[in-house]
Amino acid sequence: MGYQIVKLFLYGLAISGLILAVAIRFFTNFKQEIFFGWSIPALAGLLTIYFVLRAANVDYKLVTNVLIKGFIIKMIYYALIIFGLFKVYAFEPLPFIGSFAGFFLALHALEAVIINNISK
Repeated sequence: MGYQIVKLFLYGLAISGLILAVAIRFFTNFKQEIFFGWSIPALAGLLTIYFVLRAANVDYKLVTNVLIKGFIIKMIYYALIIFGLFKVYAFEPLPFIGSFAGFFLALHALEAVIINNISK
């Protein structure tokens, strides 16, 4: 089951990568903003799926604890990364926010589907 779940997430990540490529192609002036908007939630999603699957292989009761701790860690991660990005890197914030919001929602929806499949 773990292989199928990883495969599903990788397909979702690949589709989001294609959307990223298309967006960068059309909005060439905002390449970095769009890429950062994709990469931040993509990394969080990869790590979440990794730790959730690892917990599910040990004991399904651990998945809830991993999700709670992961939620707290992700909120800190997002705050630090976004705050640091705005302080260190000079760029247009609106394309970043649009890209981040879209990929955040899509990848977290995919995580929810995967976690629902694990719980069955």
